[in-house]
Amino acid sequence: MSLLSSRLSWVILLVTTATATTLAAGPMLHEYIPPDPREDLQLGATTTVGDLPAAIETPGGPVSAPDPFRLPSLSEKAYSRSVDGNTFIPDRDTRPVTQVDYDDPFAPSVAPFKRLYAFDAVTSSASFFVGHPELERVPVGGNLQPGEDPFYGDITVDLVPGEAIRIPTVGPRMRILKLHTVPQTSLEVLRDGADNYFVRGLTRQRVRVLLHASIPRASLGGPLNDALWGDLPLVTPLPAGLQVAAEEVNRQIGVSRAQSFHEVVERLVGYYRSFIASEAPLPVRGNVFLDVALAKKGVCRHRAFSFVISALALRIPARMVTNEAHAWVEVHDGTLWHRIDLGGAAMNFNDSSAQEQPVYTPPADPFPWPPGAGPGDELARRNRSPGTTGSGGAGSRSGPASSAVPVASAATTGGGSFEDERPPSRIALSFLDREVIRNQALHLEGRVESSGAPCPHVRLDVALVLENAEVPLGALATDDEGRFQGAVVIPSTIRVGEHELVLSTPGDLRCGRGRLGDAP
Repeated sequence: MSLLSSRLSWVILLVTTATATTLAAGPMLHEYIPPDPREDLQLGATTTVGDLPAAIETPGGPVSAPDPFRLPSLSEKAYSRSVDGNTFIPDRDTRPVTQVDYDDPFAPSVAPFKRLYAFDAVTSSASFFVGHPELERVPVGGNLQPGEDPFYGDITVDLVPGEAIRIPTVGPRMRILKLHTVPQTSLEVLRDGADNYFVRGLTRQRVRVLLHASIPRASLGGPLNDALWGDLPLVTPLPAGLQVAAEEVNRQIGVSRAQSFHEVVERLVGYYRSFIASEAPLPVRGNVFLDVALAKKGVCRHRAFSFVISALALRIPARMVTNEAHAWVEVHDGTLWHRIDLGGAAMNFNDSSAQEQPVYTPPADPFPWPPGAGPGDELARRNRSPGTTGSGGAGSRSGPASSAVPVASAATTGGGSFEDERPPSRIALSFLDREVIRNQALHLEGRVESSGAPCPHVRLDVALVLENAEVPLGALATDDEGRFQGAVVIPSTIRVGEHELVLSTPGDLRCGRGRLGDAP
């Protein structure tokens, strides 16, 4: 139960059943047996609070419900009231970004497509906003319908009496079948005209909002209906000057309403997926949309806002959707809103929960990807493996997504490798626990520096070495001073014994890669 040496090795203990002699002397101790979601599905079990099913069947397999009793802590990510996120202002900074912080409260994980901010209207300066911000109440209840996929949500919220607090969803028009709060409190769920979701309560407190939610699978990818132009919902016309600019761009792309709806969307997707991130400044023509769209440069937010303007100019219903790590678009085909990823997501996601959650399996992407480009969920999957980085574009630097760090200028745009001339990072680690037990947290703290200076906001991947392979436990991040403090959970499947703990970081613009493991 204690640290054996300075080599970052721990003995992980198993609590075993006592013998009859021990039973006579005291209580019997048992090994923790995790819930079996397949058994829960067969029995149709619910959680002990009765508000949530004990497990759901997803395209990637069964998923167990979140703990309905755990109280929210002061250290976890909480969604709270904010003046940010009501508008999106485009920019000309098309440099790639290497790392962002990301929070994914859904199981199975939808990273990096947590839907947090959606915009469906545009000003003459190409800024985005919600055309109909009025809130309507979202009903709670019902059953999973054919063609829908289920999800759990575990969202920590700081309630303010009478105020609507924005919460994430897995997609547009998400249905809420069951809702439970920890601690129990009264609240209502609301949404605006762009399908941004909010909760509103009567008390000032931090609560966990647990959801059993569903959404049509087709809304999260897959082919669009080959709709007729007359089948599409009406859209608000663009401002006159922006309409003229969009028509110029659409002529270059080669799209018009003389073609079919499906052909136009496919050409728009191909054009905006072919963008590249660039260190070079954009040519300035006085209109940020023209500057970005004609140069074909930018990361996810540039692709998304330009696509939406091109689509609205053709009277195609389209939205821009963002979170702290990625931006994409939604297009309505006369039946449903469909998510379309244009690429350019952040290269590294710092998400400590990612290792604990199963991954959602979306429908197949119906649109081709240009050489060297790839979808955002592919990057998210790569980020689940310690010591790896994705390739591609980058997340947002402004507006709702603002926590990104630029990649070294020697890197090739749109992915690829570069000669790493950064000084290596050095990781100092301290253990906060004197014992570690399976299925419980291991608390860590320390500091990352390079050339004697701190490395702020870099990701730390934590893993155990088992039979010459690394088992990822999670990820932490440093603060402004290069310090980190957090916890990872030792899986119940880890065998009892001595194991080596490894910490590694990909670094950032200034700090190189670093690794702490078997050295004293």
